[in-house]
Amino acid sequence: MKASKVFASLAMAMLFATTAFAAANKTSIQVNNGVTVGGKTLSPGKYTVTWEGQGQNVDLTVIKGKELIVKTPARLLDLPGVSANNAVVVKDNPDGTRALSQIQISGKKFVLDLGSSNSQTDVASRVK
Repeated sequence: MKASKVFASLAMAMLFATTAFAAANKTSIQVNNGVTVGGKTLSPGKYTVTWEGQGQNVDLTVIKGKELIVKTPARLLDLPGVSANNAVVVKDNPDGTRALSQIQISGKKFVLDLGSSNSQTDVASRVK
């Protein structure tokens, strides 16, 4: 009986720790103009972004409301300082479309990189 109480307590502690960790890997972004991510087009609006994985390589999930829009690989890249705001960085593709290149997260010293290149990029939107 006592062992089952200890097991139940440990299980609850692990559940809370997992939930707290997942919440730390979540942010919201505002997209002002249509952009592509992982082959899907994000229309203008507010999105929730989560990521999970170990090390630099993570799986990025983009959700609008309760609808999963896309899940795609991303990399965590270190920044020299902390990002002041949430921001999305887009790149112009040769075919005239725009692709989400990076997500900067307020208060974090890393960006979520979605395969950016050294081509022309600009900050599409910021959310405080």
